[in-house]
Formats: sequence, structure tokens, C-alpha cells
Amino acid sequence: MNSAGIILGRQYRDIDSMSASEWTTVFEPKDQEGRPLKPEELPLMIAMTQQHPEQKRLRIRGLDKVLREIDVITVPIIAHEQRYLGAAAVFWEVPK
Repeated sequence: MNSAGIILGRQYRDIDSMSASEWTTVFEPKDQEGRPLKPEELPLMIAMTQQHPEQKRLRIRGLDKVLREIDVITVPIIAHEQRYLGAAAVFWEVPK
């Protein structure tokens, strides 16, 4: 299993097409105080809808049911002539 698979509790290729609403239901993302995050509060959604980079530390419950604290950095992908193409996210588990 790759690093994303370890954090998410399943191979990334098995979940890469999840919608934001599915992601918030399945992984139960929460802020550092334990408050559930809405889809529009997730870093990737912010990068996609507001088209600016975003960074956040949050907690998710992997599909293996393990609660993990992760750091997420997202960036919008913008081509020449300011054409928006999408967004990318990089995340890693925060060492305990």
C-alpha cells in the first residue's frame, strides 16, 4: 500500500473519484478542536472554488477506522492565460 493508502486506510486508486460530499461522510474530517468540517471548508474545495492555495491541519478517520491527524496543502492548477484546470492536494500524517 502506498503512503496515501496507509493514511486513508485503502488504496488511493480505490477512492480517487469520490465527491466532496462523499469524502466528508466517509472520512469524517474535523478541525483540530474536533468540529466536523463542511465540504466547503476542506482545503481542496477551497483551492477549487476560490482558486487560491490553502493549508490546514485536520483529523480524518481512515477507512481502516483509525483516527489520524494530517496536514494538507492544496494549490489550484492554472494554465497560461489564467485558464483554471483544477487543483492538487498533498497531505501527510502528522508525527505523534
